Amino acid sequence: MLPSPGPSTGRAPATAGTTGVIGVGAMGSAIAQRLLERGWPVAGTDPRPAALEQLRELGGRPADDAAALARACDIVIVCVNSAAAFREALLGPAGVLHGAAAGTLVLDICTLAERDKRQAHDALAAAGIVLLDCAVSGNRQSVLQGQLRFYASGDAQHLERARPRLEAFAGEVRHVGPFGMACRLKLVMNHLVCIHNAATAEAMAFAARLGLDPALAHDIVAGSAAGSRIWDIRGRMMVNRDYRSSRGGFGMLLKDGPLIHQAATADGGQAPLMELALALHRQAHELGYGDVDTAVLYEVCRRASGQQALEPLQC
Repeated sequence: MLPSPGPSTGRAPATAGTTGVIGVGAMGSAIAQRLLERGWPVAGTDPRPAALEQLRELGGRPADDAAALARACDIVIVCVNSAAAFREALLGPAGVLHGAAAGTLVLDICTLAERDKRQAHDALAAAGIVLLDCAVSGNRQSVLQGQLRFYASGDAQHLERARPRLEAFAGEVRHVGPFGMACRLKLVMNHLVCIHNAATAEAMAFAARLGLDPALAHDIVAGSAAGSRIWDIRGRMMVNRDYRSSRGGFGMLLKDGPLIHQAATADGGQAPLMELALALHRQAHELGYGDVDTAVLYEVCRRASGQQALEPLQC
């Protein structure tokens, strides 16, 4: 029998079950940290030994592979960055399918094509394993502050099983409909994030070119109708010219962007603003800025407007 759910505070009861985290990178390690801080046991797996050592230092238990992890957990969170890694983690020879007991709940927070998620859902369901399609809004800092936004689609009853643990790191946990709806919502959210990234970088560079103090411009715009959540987060990173502490990267260009573009332009649809925003992301990557947070688009916009900009190795 699975342990009873914990309290709504997100803190673990004495009989807390173990939560598995597949992929303990920037987001996964933050999720593990918040769970551990609130008394929820955590097991994790990752192909990078350094990531597993960091998990061990946090108090988590490294697992050799996803199958071993699933054998020890009643709830598993999947946080990987490619369709290939997702399939391997869930359906591969050492995947969840070959380790989890019937009734295990798997929460997939990856940004992937819906067909990949449905394939995994059907294969796991045949073994009595429940997969919920989930999407999150926020970054590593949001997780560490307990303010991530968590959206799940699939059987709402199973989401309630996970809610006490999710509330350890998420400020909002919401059911958004049948399986696949979270995936579609994530595409819409990231469509806007991509555009806001580009717009924020261009506007910040414009402010600097006009001789405005970037910190002042950021504060004023943040409190106005022109502000946005991306302006708050990435705008502050641009002011500080800090592109590494978030541990963010260019997944928007390399993975999310093509998925969004394909969905948006299917059957004759158009996404002209998305295409322009992606072009700026692509330019930044080609200039060598691809291993830091996309807030570095600010440096690209500064270069384009004739201002002094940090070189990639300076970021």
